[in-house]
Amino acid sequence: MIRRTLRAVGLIALSIGLVQVVLPGPAFVNAATEAASGSMATAADVGFVGPAYTGTTAPTGQKPQSKLWIADGIWWGSLWDTASRDFHIFWYDWAANSWTDTGVLVEDRPNSYLDALWDGSHLYIASAGATANNAGQSPRVTRFSYNTATKQWSRDVGYPVTLASGGVQAVVLAKDSTGLLWVTFVQNAKVWLTHSTAGDDLSWVAKYQLPTPGNEANVQTLDISSIIAYDGDKIGVLWSNQRTQIMYWAAHADGASDQSWTLQIAYQQSEGADDHINLKSLVGDPSGRVFAVAKTSMDAPSDPLINLLVLTPSGQWTSRPVYTKADDSTRAIVQIDTSSREVYVFAAAPCCTGGTIYYKKAGLDNPVFQPGLGTAFIHNAAHPEANNPTSTKQNLSGATGLLVLAGDDETRRYLYNRLTLGGAPPPDTDPPETTITSAPPAVTSSLDATFTFSSSEAGSTFACSLDGQPAAPCTSPTAYTGLGFGSHTFSVTATDAAGNGDPSPAAHAWLIQAETPAIFADDFSSGGFAAGGWTVHTGGGGTATVISGAVNPGDLGARLTSTTATGATASIRKALGTSYADLTVAFDAKVTAGGSTDTFFALAKIYNGAGTRQLSVLRVAATGELRVQFRETTVTTSGTLVDGRIARISVRLALGASDDTVVVSVDGAVIYSSSTADLGSVGFANLRMGDDSLRRNLDYRFDNVEVTE
Repeated sequence: MIRRTLRAVGLIALSIGLVQVVLPGPAFVNAATEAASGSMATAADVGFVGPAYTGTTAPTGQKPQSKLWIADGIWWGSLWDTASRDFHIFWYDWAANSWTDTGVLVEDRPNSYLDALWDGSHLYIASAGATANNAGQSPRVTRFSYNTATKQWSRDVGYPVTLASGGVQAVVLAKDSTGLLWVTFVQNAKVWLTHSTAGDDLSWVAKYQLPTPGNEANVQTLDISSIIAYDGDKIGVLWSNQRTQIMYWAAHADGASDQSWTLQIAYQQSEGADDHINLKSLVGDPSGRVFAVAKTSMDAPSDPLINLLVLTPSGQWTSRPVYTKADDSTRAIVQIDTSSREVYVFAAAPCCTGGTIYYKKAGLDNPVFQPGLGTAFIHNAAHPEANNPTSTKQNLSGATGLLVLAGDDETRRYLYNRLTLGGAPPPDTDPPETTITSAPPAVTSSLDATFTFSSSEAGSTFACSLDGQPAAPCTSPTAYTGLGFGSHTFSVTATDAAGNGDPSPAAHAWLIQAETPAIFADDFSSGGFAAGGWTVHTGGGGTATVISGAVNPGDLGARLTSTTATGATASIRKALGTSYADLTVAFDAKVTAGGSTDTFFALAKIYNGAGTRQLSVLRVAATGELRVQFRETTVTTSGTLVDGRIARISVRLALGASDDTVVVSVDGAVIYSSSTADLGSVGFANLRMGDDSLRRNLDYRFDNVEVTE
């Protein structure tokens, strides 16, 4: 019904880049699948792959913040939209297991971190960057209204409201029982507060430092604070102070003076403070009033690294260890299931780029956590740096289920998983997604072919087909030998443990042709450019060198560096000796620094004998997207080359009677193809690697350059 309603009001109702990855059995991981011992789960892929977030970094980051909320029985989130390059409200369809962009703008600053609060009437989003002296990253609050009939969100008039000047550490929202909105953040090594005025969310008091008797609110620059409503009539602030190595708690009665705060020590041990905090609260519950996961800075393997801190009904803070230093976990969040009376802690490991999101759970009345990493909750081999888990500020139940969102900053992809709470999981009716992970290049001279492949669901079986033959059971890897020259196709279908087959098998096509001697090849094993006949062009501090490990570890390769200084440039040029009407240029490429936002540079350029450029392969710095440029045409391809990735790039150019052909591939996959290009009427005679434009900030490496007909 929700999906139909959203379509009826003209919103985009497409699943965005969803790849399903689950454990055998149920369509998603249920709480009942947790290992009784709490030991580390297997490395099998678990969870789901969601939308891309190319164009921003760590959009699920900032430990105290929440990117998700539940309204009208639906899970929602503030997620990045790659097309418009800003944050929108997305809705999560639990039944269809899909994310949909509603198109409602939340925040247009790509370097912002967001905190979402739903109070039952309005949605509030607090957002800010982290650079204190940058006014463009100042904290602000935006309010949205929700229409239950149309399932639509709309931004309220007058928003956003700017709360202070300059970026801050982890802006966090709460709302007290009188209707005041409260915000806390750390800026310039101080814990700050501000709040709205009575009856007016648009009007806020000037920020003021949290008043503490001994200047405990003077902290280190990277410390953070968080805020929460609790007891039904109070606001509390928990913050890290790595200067004193204490986690502090300050409480404020609703309606009291802004200067009236009661200070407590929530946790005090040697090296007991670190800038990782996440809060939840319960009202009138015998187990506790406030629940916090907080990280320490301790060093011994058996030391507590992440603790569950509980403000008891008597007003005292207690501590229970969740993870030790040996577990190497980070960025923990806490969630409470009120129906089953269980507390969940989610954390990424290993520190600090992540890899897998694990969880542990314990009884709410006596939260004792088993040793070890717990149960793997989000893990995907194709997205190996799952990190920064986030969820909702709200407490959960069997009616809501549990949803956790994370991200991989290496592949710029959202990852997520969910749990049903207080009930059995539904039957698995979702088919797996089949992926070919390695295959022959698009054109090869080898008569042998080996394929590796995987399923989004662990425990799947596979059926393979070569050149249209009936599919037969197979395993990865599958190899074929003695194939003939000409075109070939391979397809593979995964079937999960519940018997669901992938309706769209993964397929690969390739061409086997007799090997053609290379026109030119250079792997830079000579240690320089002279042996390959390259002409070096540098200026203004640009450099062109051959170094070990430029692209591949232990192997010599070329490195070009340039800066934004006047006259800076770096490239090398090779004259092929004659003009060719049909030419393929291939090379290994790696970019370790590709410029600042909104700049680009050329990976390779191809010229005719007269020196006229016929085609360029360009890379955009901010996104890593690859573009093809010829004559007056510039085309954005489907390919990317993110910083640090090694890729084999191939460019084929062919002159035709009327129209010309361009085919660009990355690692054997075609990212751009045109048979109606205009490359001029003169053949291809010169190759340039790198950018001959001035003042481009880059560190570009390449190796194994090969030119063939």
